[in-house]
Amino acid sequence: MNMLTLLIASALRFAPTFANEDGELLFDFLRAEFPDAATDAIDLVVTRVCVAATSGNFASLKANGLATEILGEVSPWGDLTTVWA
Repeated sequence: MNMLTLLIASALRFAPTFANEDGELLFDFLRAEFPDAATDAIDLVVTRVCVAATSGNFASLKANGLATEILGEVSPWGDLTTVWA
């Protein structure tokens, strides 16, 4: 598995816990776990999984390929190991 796949999997795993409280906590956790990931990519992943988790349909969205959807959206960005401010 590549870094982006692991990052998305971690975000999906923790989104139900963090989405209702504070998505910033999830962002901070992912930055610590994946320090080489671009902050723009982490921000997009956190936004997407938190929206899905708070929509009430998170299990359904996860089962229907939310990870694949996010991966498809972020992958074309190229090298995600450059941290953008």
